Amino acid sequence: MANAAEVPSLRRGIGQRMKEGQMIAEDIRHHEYMSKSFHYPSEALRAETEGRITLRLAVNPTGQVVSITSTENTIPAGAVGRENMVQQVYFLMRQLKFEPAATTTDEEFVFTYKYE
Repeated sequence: MANAAEVPSLRRGIGQRMKEGQMIAEDIRHHEYMSKSFHYPSEALRAETEGRITLRLAVNPTGQVVSITSTENTIPAGAVGRENMVQQVYFLMRQLKFEPAATTTDEEFVFTYKYE
């Protein structure tokens, strides 16, 4: 796992741009970082546990993630590896650093675990 110093700084609004398919070059670098850092927990992979986790992040004016709220989780309750899948996305989101802004803003990210 990369350390926090290697995490690219993000422009605010990335979640919305990703959702709308309007990513800019900086977003693509973030997406590449996340793809390399995002791991399917082995027990969930063996059990073929799938689902989507949607998170809302509150980002303070200095760019730090100050809170994370799960707004949707389609991984079945009690599924093998579910807890580790959730912990993985929370861990990755806590490492993010955004550009400074005048106020606290919200960002939304969707993570999909798909067995293939």
